[in-house]
Amino acid sequence: MKPSVIEPLVNVSGAIIEKNGAILIVQEPGKKQWSLPGGKAKPGEGPMATLRRELSEKFPGLQIVGTPKIFRHFEPTAKNHRAVTIYLVEIEGIAVPNPEEIAEARWVNDPIAELYNLPSETIRSL
Repeated sequence: MKPSVIEPLVNVSGAIIEKNGAILIVQEPGKKQWSLPGGKAKPGEGPMATLRRELSEKFPGLQIVGTPKIFRHFEPTAKNHRAVTIYLVEIEGIAVPNPEEIAEARWVNDPIAELYNLPSETIRSL
């Protein structure tokens, strides 16, 4: 039996951006899945630097203000393992997406239902 190969750890940073009770979610060009804004770290880049870079690429007019709250978890996937750092951030500016990075952006009141394409009633019953 051939031993399994452990792929490198992939560091990912994302943002929970809340406005008037709604959360910003995004869909990248060519993808069907919705996600929180963010992305993969470049070599040697820390989680907060990744988030700042990703937000500036996806929403050039947004600036993170204050000290974000941090949530971390690990996701094993078929290809690799991800270290995911999610920040609850406050922003200044207007969330106008860069069309090269974001196909569509939505403010949603039920982000779990939207992210996983589930009816809201399903989430409420869990």
